[in-house]
Amino acid sequence: MHRTYGRAERGNKVHSNISGKRIPRTTLISGYSEGVLKSPMVFKGYTDTKAFITWIEKCLLKEMEERHVLIIDNASFHKSPRVRELIESKGARLIYQPKYSPDLNKSEPQWANLKRSIRSDNSDIPFHKKLDKHILRMCT
Repeated sequence: MHRTYGRAERGNKVHSNISGKRIPRTTLISGYSEGVLKSPMVFKGYTDTKAFITWIEKCLLKEMEERHVLIIDNASFHKSPRVRELIESKGARLIYQPKYSPDLNKSEPQWANLKRSIRSDNSDIPFHKKLDKHILRMCT
């Protein structure tokens, strides 16, 4: 991959490769309860309302019970009326965290731990297999 533009002295061409590796984004959505990740879903791309609702329908609802409370942050894709409808259809409660309160999100340290464990895994297995291995470890 080469740059399509760059800065050089007048009359000189820029010859440079683009640094850094370019790989598609891999996204993990998961719940967190009782010290373990719950209902993980991994996919290529970014999280939007459609992806979040798919996770709730295909993964989370299977594990939800009437006694459960789902606490989520204020990301725009969390705020669809369908999200509340799905959670409350199981008799569970949905609570949004106060704005600008990442310190209340108990799952954030778990994401940091997962990323750290994948980075420190020196095995020769592909990234997705490493991800699966470390997610499974965190789900037990």
